Amino acid sequence: IMYNQAGPLENMTINVSYAYHLRLAEEHYLSFGINGTYYQNMLDLTGAVVKDPNDPLLAGRNSISENYVNAGISLLYSWKTLNACIAFPLLFNNRSFYSGDSVYAHLLSLDRNFLIYLGYTLQTESDWGAQFTFLYRQTQYTPWSFDISARAFYKDKVWLGLLYRKNNTIGITGGVTIIGGLKFNYTYEYSPTAMLGQTGGTHEITLGYSIVHKKEKPLIKDYIK
Repeated sequence: IMYNQAGPLENMTINVSYAYHLRLAEEHYLSFGINGTYYQNMLDLTGAVVKDPNDPLLAGRNSISENYVNAGISLLYSWKTLNACIAFPLLFNNRSFYSGDSVYAHLLSLDRNFLIYLGYTLQTESDWGAQFTFLYRQTQYTPWSFDISARAFYKDKVWLGLLYRKNNTIGITGGVTIIGGLKFNYTYEYSPTAMLGQTGGTHEITLGYSIVHKKEKPLIKDYIK
């Protein structure tokens, strides 16, 4: 479950995922993933200052919201600490109530997109390590984008990293393992690109829990025997 807020825009996502893993050769693995997702997008109009108060889209409304259901698939190849993935998080185009109007065609809509991800983890003989990632994103009707990030970590207990995104967005992230599998992470991103004549930053707080699954039978099917 994920909730995001950026100014008047709010988004809630509920996601259920399943993955199947194959062992192709020694230390070579292929994973297939599928997911189903429920989305709620909302535009909060309370306190908004608009150019045309008689705009039929805004008249008499405190908010505009849309709900969608979508699905996605992904393919991941792993070798030691190297990972390469291609994913289609949204297989279908979800059109909003306003998509019939050319002016508001993509307001609160969800468009088909795909991702390409590369990641590599450098583990030293000590308890220190580093992780490097590259993410390319392409969505219909919007320009492509990419992220490059690097982070250093100690025993997977404490980590600190830097992020660069297309259009000169920069960020810093850091986190700790609180206890057991409970993890806390904070990210701050700053973009010099002006929106409504102003620049600014975003804050993201993540609280997660990792469940270690112990099972005598191997979870990865072996295809090299």
